[in-house]
Amino acid sequence: MLSHLKFSFYNVSSKVLTWYYRSFWAMNIGAGVKISWSARLDKTNPRGVNIGSYTAVSFDAAIITHDFVNGQWKSVVIGKNCLIGARAVIL
Repeated sequence: MLSHLKFSFYNVSSKVLTWYYRSFWAMNIGAGVKISWSARLDKTNPRGVNIGSYTAVSFDAAIITHDFVNGQWKSVVIGKNCLIGARAVIL
């Protein structure tokens, strides 16, 4: 019973987080995406974050869309059905 409750909470909290990224930051995030609360998605160039459907972004992962040293802002595209592992850095 407790594990079912934890799983339900995780699903709801993940939906809230993806709604937040879509609504307030205009990130392109597909259906069924799971994002850990400790993952960091770049808000410097939020429209450059593109995550395909049914992808999971694990804890402490970072998706970076800017390079301040060279003054560049690029798009990062992550496909469908992907797993971004713990502490991964996507540039």
